[in-house]
Order: sequence, then C-alpha cells, then structure tokens
Amino acid sequence: MKGTASAEKIAEWKQKNPVITWIKTNGSIGYFKRPNLDDLNYAYSKQDANKAFDKWKALAEVTWLGGDEELLTNDRLFVSIVDKIQDMAAGYESEMGEL
Repeated sequence: MKGTASAEKIAEWKQKNPVITWIKTNGSIGYFKRPNLDDLNYAYSKQDANKAFDKWKALAEVTWLGGDEELLTNDRLFVSIVDKIQDMAAGYESEMGEL
C-alpha cells in the first residue's frame, strides 16, 4: 500500500492525536487526525458556492498526518476520499424532541 506508515510513526502521531483515521483508495493510504473545532472553522471558512470541494480539501490538509500525498494532490484520488473526509467532520449522533 503506497504511503503506509511504520508502527513507530503511528505511535509518534498517537502521542499528540489519540484518534487517527486512515483512508485507503486505489492502492494508497493517508492518515488524518480527528479534527478539532479550530480545524473545522478553518475548513468551513473556505466554503464557496462556486468551489464545493474547497472546504473538504482544506479539512484534509489541516488534519493530514502522513501517507501518500497523492491523495491530496491527484484530483481523482481526492474526489474518491471526500466522503470519508466529510465523515471525519461529523460529530456524535444527537436527538431532539418537543415536550
């Protein structure tokens, strides 16, 4: 798998980021930290009606830890991981009701 990190590198990342997400596609892998509110604010500040992918690209870049950088630079590969990047931005399930 192109971009596979060593166990030592993953252990190093986990010192600062207890939750690490990997995303694989087309023989490549990338590693991302869980986004915090600052990361999400930065990504959403890039939102533009004419460039729908910019906020997801920004989120991927700001949470990137390592792996095959082609996941971020190759448009076809990036588009194939966007749904997983979006999943990283999701919070916990919540409920709402009326009394």
